[in-house]
Amino acid sequence: MGEEGRVGGLLFVACMFIGTGIGLLFERPDVGGAIGMGIGFLLMALIRVKTIEPSPITMQIPRTFNRISIFIVGLLLIIYNIWYFINIIP
Repeated sequence: MGEEGRVGGLLFVACMFIGTGIGLLFERPDVGGAIGMGIGFLLMALIRVKTIEPSPITMQIPRTFNRISIFIVGLLLIIYNIWYFINIIP
């Protein structure tokens, strides 16, 4: 676990206790603790996102794309012609 993991864990626990303390002021430590945990999870996620370095996005079309597209067009033409033959559309 890196440094950001340790800091994120400490922030989570700190937010949980601060939320519970504020909840005690309003006689609802359960609600305060839950809110503190939610804020702690968000802070942990933000710290983790800040430490991830973005990589370039590449997109490639699969080799079978042409074959699949021709197959779908052919299948649609067959279905259309069968429908045309059955319904006798002018």
